[in-house]
Amino acid sequence: MIARRFDRGADGARIHIEDFNQIYRQPPRSKYDNRSFADIAGTVYQAIGNEALIDFVHRLVFNIGIGNSDMHLKNWSFIYRDGRTPALAPAYDYVCTKVYPGDNSTGLAIGNARYFQAVTMEQFGRLAERARVSRTVVERAAEEMVERMRETWKDVRDGLPLAGMRAAIEQQFERVPLFNPGATVTAKLAADEPQTEVS
Repeated sequence: MIARRFDRGADGARIHIEDFNQIYRQPPRSKYDNRSFADIAGTVYQAIGNEALIDFVHRLVFNIGIGNSDMHLKNWSFIYRDGRTPALAPAYDYVCTKVYPGDNSTGLAIGNARYFQAVTMEQFGRLAERARVSRTVVERAAEEMVERMRETWKDVRDGLPLAGMRAAIEQQFERVPLFNPGATVTAKLAADEPQTEVS
């Protein structure tokens, strides 16, 4: 499938995009380092507001649900359509990496979870606290997206071209506690990371 570039206007003019690795002034090799999803959430809230925060949480839950371990800082961006005002860039690089053996990391930390089998609603609460945003808003947004994905999955699963991808996503729904509260947390939790000042 070919996607239209969202960093070009109708006349071909360039639209400024800034990924979060650039926002945090890190070199490309550090795209998995020094920051967490709480940092992104806090920056999104401060720069754009509550609706963008909810959108961010929805996108994060979606990536967990499809088993995307490639959620590094360069795969989240702001777009400046008028050259000044930030907005969340359209979603890109959303891939089910769980089809590859051993790919079980969340990329960046969610609370103190770094592996899918450790992601619970409590970790989203931790994320909210570290981001200094409303825990209620974050948890409600996460719950909404979990429910939407479960409902939509029944209609789209048979249309996926790869049986391995279908199996990997269904495994996420079964084994990730965020999607199945009865699932056991089987991945080790990371030590609490120091709070990074959101800039």
